[in-house]
Amino acid sequence: MKKNLVYLIIICLSFQFSFALNTKFEEGNNAYADGNYREATRLYKQIIEDGKVSAKLFYNLANAYYKQQKIAESIYYYELALMLSPTNKSIQNNLKFAENKRIDEIEVAEASAFEVQKENIIFALDQDQWALLAIAGSVFTLLFFMLFLFGKKSSLKRISLSFSGLFLVLAIGVFWLANQQLKTIESKRFGIVFTEEIEILNEPNPRSKKEFTLHEGTKVKIEEEFRNYTKIRIANDNTGWIDSAHVKELKL
Repeated sequence: MKKNLVYLIIICLSFQFSFALNTKFEEGNNAYADGNYREATRLYKQIIEDGKVSAKLFYNLANAYYKQQKIAESIYYYELALMLSPTNKSIQNNLKFAENKRIDEIEVAEASAFEVQKENIIFALDQDQWALLAIAGSVFTLLFFMLFLFGKKSSLKRISLSFSGLFLVLAIGVFWLANQQLKTIESKRFGIVFTEEIEILNEPNPRSKKEFTLHEGTKVKIEEEFRNYTKIRIANDNTGWIDSAHVKELKL
């Protein structure tokens, strides 16, 4: 009896916590609608601090920062939103608007056709969509296998077994693609420059030669870290070292 009571209390507290977060999210949306972008930012960030994240939350927070002309912050949270929902057109479009506010215009190094095609396939859907497809494939695999086991007609059994195998292959393939997407995201570390202007050095020490200059909002690839410095690569494949305090890594 006591054990059941404990479970009931935990469930009630969970619902209460979820309700509080949803209420705070709505308060943030109302503050944004009223033009109080600073208050909206505060409320959205409180939700993140409570451990609740979603593409929609990051997107709304990015919009609030954009309205305050905080370009680095807006780009940072649009990028986080895209990590959770890479096919979302609204996020993609707003990210482009924010990127147009940056000072740095870096020509992107051309990737191989194979790499482009591979990423197009892997990121055709987001993690939730891949998961739904995998579940659907698994359910149909089971249903057709049950028809094969309990079907009376031999023709029905053959067709059921064929479809069961087909959906099994589909489910495995979808799971593999979702796993590849996750591995790709985790293997590529990126960050956003959060300083108005920063010199990039050729070695990880303050007396080394200056390679080039970056400005806030520029996205960089993080390659390695040494003491207080981070080696970065920018879109045109130029590399250098930046003081780690001036770049914020994109991670969920």
